[in-house]
Amino acid sequence: MHTIFSNCGNPEHSTDIDSRPIYVHYGSEKFYADYFETAKTKYLKDGPWIKPTGGLWASRADSSCGWKHWTMENHMSYDYHSLCNFAFKLKLKTKIFNIKSKEDIKTLEKIGVYENYGYPDRCLYGINIDPLVKRGYDGIEVFMNEELYWDLYGWDCDSIILFNSDCIELIDKQGE
Repeated sequence: MHTIFSNCGNPEHSTDIDSRPIYVHYGSEKFYADYFETAKTKYLKDGPWIKPTGGLWASRADSSCGWKHWTMENHMSYDYHSLCNFAFKLKLKTKIFNIKSKEDIKTLEKIGVYENYGYPDRCLYGINIDPLVKRGYDGIEVFMNEELYWDLYGWDCDSIILFNSDCIELIDKQGE
């Protein structure tokens, strides 16, 4: 249900290989700390919107359902994914809530993160990140699949949103 990157790449845990995933943010050539906006819940008149605003959005570099793949599959007219991006890993002890199934959404509902509000033709859900921040989470990572598509309508692809920038470790993209 959640990942804490505390045992990755740590010699005292019998490995010298850094197994933390590489994430890529598209739309900027480098991370600008001065422009970073802390993530917050976006509200509509009926409740929180599906996705938070601000934060740092990215996809795993090796994801076959990530942002780069999604833009190409949907014939987006821009090509910034190949030119304008930066890579990072999550620092050790970063706490991420993973959403891989409807069971994970039920957990979010129990802690008051995931709220249902209706439209005439369907129900939508909104993510209020405040309870996660209070529990010490640094972000949410979604692993999109058919089971989650309508409940997380608007997320579109595998992605992570980081609530704060303190948990990123910038890396050189040469090996990507």
